[in-house]
Amino acid sequence: MANKLTENIEKFVRFYRTKEQDERREIRDKFLAASGLVYTSFYHKLSIKKFSLLELRALGEICGEDFLAE
Repeated sequence: MANKLTENIEKFVRFYRTKEQDERREIRDKFLAASGLVYTSFYHKLSIKKFSLLELRALGEICGEDFLAE
């Protein structure tokens, strides 16, 4: 499960990095509001590619993507 989760997180990170700055900001802000995390925690998680399953689901809903799909 952990390896699959890691692959799915990679999908999100690649997706996020392809977006324009305004889109990335919108994703980040919506995720922070939904998760209760602070700004620095989001970027820390992004840099080490470490999100929980629930966080990845929330990011998928925010982005309109299914990062958990096979």
